[in-house]
Amino acid sequence: MFADLLPVPLHPAIVHLPIAFAVLLPLFALGGLLAVRRGASPRAAWGITVAMAAALVATGLIAKETGEDGRTGSSRSSPKLPSRPTRRRRIASS
Repeated sequence: MFADLLPVPLHPAIVHLPIAFAVLLPLFALGGLLAVRRGASPRAAWGITVAMAAALVATGLIAKETGEDGRTGSSRSSPKLPSRPTRRRRIASS
């Protein structure tokens, strides 16, 4: 039942999460700094920022793995097409 809710190629749905966490992480760091300056516990204030950084790393690894799992016919395994001679090569061979 839960598998029916996930999109078939999972990578396009997952790949944007690390980008969002990377954008939000500096804001959470500023929030942690302001909270400590206002008297909050440093452990509590920076704990949220560290959790965001851990989520950034985790979602980045998940996005990488789902991208590698869904790869079909990557440029590494596909044969190279012969290159068309450039103008410079045609002039040099004349």
